[in-house]
Amino acid sequence: MKPSALLALLLLAAPAARAQDAQNASEAAAEEEQEPPRTLELGLKGSKGREANTSDFNWGPTASLGILTSPENHLTRVKYEFELNYDDATSDFQSTLASQSTRVRTLEFRYAKVHLLELFGFDFKKRILLVPYVSGGVQHVDSREDTRNFDEETGLFFSESKRQRYWAATFGFGAAISLNKKVSLALDYDQNAERGDRKVTRLSFELKYAVWGDAD
Repeated sequence: MKPSALLALLLLAAPAARAQDAQNASEAAAEEEQEPPRTLELGLKGSKGREANTSDFNWGPTASLGILTSPENHLTRVKYEFELNYDDATSDFQSTLASQSTRVRTLEFRYAKVHLLELFGFDFKKRILLVPYVSGGVQHVDSREDTRNFDEETGLFFSESKRQRYWAATFGFGAAISLNKKVSLALDYDQNAERGDRKVTRLSFELKYAVWGDAD
């Protein structure tokens, strides 16, 4: 091939190569914007709860998977999470003529937990240190109640057990504060949509650690 023909070929190929590089960079930037780093947080929470007319204190682990976060250049930014948590609550009542023990185990899947990071440029974490959120999901409740009472007519004690298992929709809200890039604290309120002796509410204090990614 003649030198002049080779030079002409190189001159024609250069703009195409630059255009391809620009397209690749644009696609990489778009992919980075659409797929922000995900997070996985493990935690432990203590709760004050109520099942019907019984108050209790309980505990349980939590696992939160952050799957979507708005890009940092947006004026309004949110973070969307899945969360799985477990509560084990026990309460006891004792007297000379009666006793009652209750254990309520609750497994909850929050498939819609949305943190509001920024609203029209107002950065909640920087301005007030707290990141508010709302949540919705579904829970499975396993409740067992054992009672022992004295029958004055027969002069004998008798025992009775009652157990309920059911599914219920849940909703809640709360706020989280980051202590550093890995550790955060949250105050959380959660309630199911049931009534009567199936109603479950929780006010929880949670400590979480980001084992993958950073806490907000």
